[in-house]
Amino acid sequence: MDRQKVLSVARELFVKEGYQAVTVRRIANTLGYTHGALYYHFKDKAALIHELLKHDFAYMERKIREVLEKDEIPPLDRLRACILTFIRFGLEHPHHYQLMFIEKEVTLTVYQLEEANTVFQLLLQGVLLSKEHLQLSPPNQLAWLIFFATHGFISRNILDGGKWPDLEALAETFVEMILKGLQR
Repeated sequence: MDRQKVLSVARELFVKEGYQAVTVRRIANTLGYTHGALYYHFKDKAALIHELLKHDFAYMERKIREVLEKDEIPPLDRLRACILTFIRFGLEHPHHYQLMFIEKEVTLTVYQLEEANTVFQLLLQGVLLSKEHLQLSPPNQLAWLIFFATHGFISRNILDGGKWPDLEALAETFVEMILKGLQR
C-alpha cells in the first residue's frame, strides 16, 4: 500500500465531501483496498487527518523558514517574502489549505491549531525582524492582522475556484498594500 497515495486520496475526499462525511471505509473503497488494510497503517480517521495536517504544515513551515533565514535580505523584504510564500502555498495547494485552515470540525480543530501555531510563530518572527519599519502596535497583533488579511485573500480565491486573472501580480500588489498599511 502506498501511504502517500492514501493521504492524497483522503485529502481529496475530505475536501470534496467534508471531513465528517468521509469514512475510512470510503477511502479504502476508493483506493480498492480493504478498510482493514487502512486501519493497519492508521489507527483511525483522526490519525489519518493528523498525519495529513502534520505533513502539510511541515511543508509550509519549511518554505516560510527558507525565506526568513536569508540574512542577506533586508528584514522588511523577508517579511514580504514570508507573506507571499504563505499566499502562494494556499493558491498552489488549495486542497491542503482548505484542510489546514478552512474545514471546521471539532476533531480537526485540535490538530489545526496545534500545527498552525508553528506557522504563526514564523509570521510573528517576520514581524519582529521588521519591527523598526512597522507601526508601534504589539507585534502579535500585527502578525494576526497579516494572517487575517492573507487568509481572506486565499480563501476567497479558493471559493471562486482559483480563476482570478493575473493572480501572481494581484498577490504581490495585495502584499504591498498590507505592508504599506502597517508601516510607520
